[in-house]
Amino acid sequence: MNKKFSLSILTILLAVMTMLTQGCGKDDKNPKTTFTYDGETYDLTQGVLMNDTIVEGEIYQHFLLFFSDGFTIHWKDEGHTVIDSITGKGEALVFILFSSSAGEPADGKYDHVVRGKSTTFVPDPFTWYNGLAFINFTDTEEGSEGSRIGLVDGTIEVKKEDTDRFEFKVNTTTEDKKTFSAYINLKVTRVTNFSDTEEKSLKLNSFLH
Repeated sequence: MNKKFSLSILTILLAVMTMLTQGCGKDDKNPKTTFTYDGETYDLTQGVLMNDTIVEGEIYQHFLLFFSDGFTIHWKDEGHTVIDSITGKGEALVFILFSSSAGEPADGKYDHVVRGKSTTFVPDPFTWYNGLAFINFTDTEEGSEGSRIGLVDGTIEVKKEDTDRFEFKVNTTTEDKKTFSAYINLKVTRVTNFSDTEEKSLKLNSFLH
């Protein structure tokens, strides 16, 4: 075989191997965003953050929602970003976190805390008190359909990856005493408030309580 031709083939093979190696490393670095419950794993692809609510002194509340592709978020411009409605059927994950950062959840490990009688009682700025997971969920005229799972214990680790992108590592237990875990690495859309119109196809209050 021509020596020059052999070197060309070797160069191409090395380039392909380098591309494959780099690709694998990127996939390993950014695994899919999912949550796992009762032996089943579910994908999440959309993130929403509503924050800057002062609950006590220098402690801020951060309301986080994550949705699967099955849901479509309809946005509304009222001089600021607002969710007008959410339609569809799928999976969702919701958390309320507290930290000492006004703009976003601060990096750190958040422990679960049971709320006291006071609605603003937070013993430590790095805590979360509310967590809900939804599976195959939607609203109908007769009411909600699907599973709604309460999360009652465990930790949430938060790390800011980039502008509006966060990493969340969730290890909790559920109200029915099962393990629940999630890995989230998504960009979030910052929301000032929710619209309160009557034409919502999916009641937003379903995700709040």
